[in-house]
Formats: sequence, C-alpha cells, structure tokens
Amino acid sequence: MTTGRYVFAPGSYDVGPTGTAHVAFICRALQEAASRNAAELGFGYSEMIDEALIWVLVRLRVVIDRLPVWDEEITVETWPSGTHRLTAYRDFRVTSSDGSASAVADTAWIAVNHETRRPVRMESVIAHDSATIGPRLIGGELPRVAPGTPAETGEPFVVRYSHIDRHNHVNNVRYIDWILDAYPPEYHATHTVKELTVAFTAETRYGDHVHVERCDGDPAVVTVRRGDGHPAASASIIWTPAPRTAAAETSTP
Repeated sequence: MTTGRYVFAPGSYDVGPTGTAHVAFICRALQEAASRNAAELGFGYSEMIDEALIWVLVRLRVVIDRLPVWDEEITVETWPSGTHRLTAYRDFRVTSSDGSASAVADTAWIAVNHETRRPVRMESVIAHDSATIGPRLIGGELPRVAPGTPAETGEPFVVRYSHIDRHNHVNNVRYIDWILDAYPPEYHATHTVKELTVAFTAETRYGDHVHVERCDGDPAVVTVRRGDGHPAASASIIWTPAPRTAAAETSTP
C-alpha cells in the first residue's frame, strides 16, 4: 500500500480573522503528510540523508474547495504519482471532517545532494512499478509560473532565523505566507484562494534580503525576489469571493 492517510487540525494560531485556517496550514499539512508517507515507503528524510540527499519541492498546485475552521479535523491522503528523469510527482486528496472534499493538490520534487545542491536522477533514488503509482487528480501537467510585471513592490526585508528550516534555507511554506501577505486584510476578508500554483526556483538563507512583487490579474502573479534580482518563488493565484463565516458575521456591526 503506497497511500498514506494522516489527520490534522488547525490550532488557534493557524486561523485568521475570517474564522478559517490560513492557506499555509493546508500546505504545511501536505508537506508533513508527504514526509511521513515517504518515510513509510523507505525514502524519507532519514534514508535520504544517509545518502547525503534531501528532497526539494520545486512545484506545488493546490485547488481548494473549503478551508477548515479552528480545531476541525481534516484527512490528507497522499501517494507517489510517477517519476520522470530528475522529478518525482506526488498527489494529495484532502477531505473535511464530514467526508466532503476540501482540496486536491499535486507536487513535483527533486532529490539533491545535501552538500553540492546538485540534483540526481530519480531512478537512483526510488524505483516504482505501475502497481505502486497512484492517480493524478488534477488534469494536465503541473504548470510553470513566470514572474510578471509588478503592479506593487513590497519593502525589502531580511530572512530571519525563524524563517529557516533544518536544511538551513527558507521552507517552502514560509514563501506561501509571504506571497499571501502581499494582500491586505481587507482583501482576505472578501476573497479566498481557489487555486494556488507555486514554482520554487532558488534558495534563500539567513541574512538574505528579499522583497515581494505583486502583479494583479486573473490569475494574479506574486513573486518573492532575492536581493540579487533572482526570483526565489513565483505564484499564480486564482481568487474567489469568500463565503460568509460565523466569525465574519460576529464582527459585522
């Protein structure tokens, strides 16, 4: 069995003023589920680091039907969904506490040498036969995201210690926080993310200077750019009007 099933619930720190979890909570749950399932299948962190390898997420696409509320359990199912040359694919299905669909996602990963940061071919890392490959849930290939011409550029800031993970670089979910922070609270109060596609293209580390560029449109494009001008992450975002929540109604005069 290659499919893993894992239960998560947003804490009070995962929930915003609208009463629903931040999108980053879903993305953290996906990352944690992927890590656990890879370990169960024999190519998790411990096995990889013994070979001086680490997994690096290069693309993420998540389509959201509904975000959970505080303390609502969600179930994340995940499985390997194929490999091609340097890339491994993994899909996810997220269901709400009542069993209804919450989100689906697909991801692309590479394995890189921990010291040189050079990628290795996937057949040297994992071997799958057709019986162990799960379905692709979203039609079409994972799209690439190109940085747009910014309509708004945020103030530069410095990568802090709390931004980096055990690989000594900014974790992919932190970029999603920064990307969605490009929108003010008033926008989040009336809109929610329907589809988010992110391309992670370069590392940022402690002390690096970064800034966020927002290009409005449908879809919108938001880029996190390093001080040297190189994009570290670019996201395509499709927004939809936010449903009214109990929290929003309580705060309405």
